[in-house]
Amino acid sequence: MAAWTPPYGDLAWDPGKSVLAITQEIIRRQAATGDGVIVGRGGAYILGDQGDVLKVLLIASESFRVAETMESLRLSEGEA
Repeated sequence: MAAWTPPYGDLAWDPGKSVLAITQEIIRRQAATGDGVIVGRGGAYILGDQGDVLKVLLIASESFRVAETMESLRLSEGEA
């Protein structure tokens, strides 16, 4: 019996798979708190089976998005 068992078994010997597994776990744990914003890293895919997740695809420039947010939510530029 080994004195220590890696938490991800064989993944510990494959850096690519290890990083993927750890990233997925971190995203799921953060989402479980109900409070967070996950940008990129496959968050929409990893959390695809959860119905309480808001998924947003932003494709406009930042200045346009800020202006739209300010107008639609009646926020200041800093709040937007």
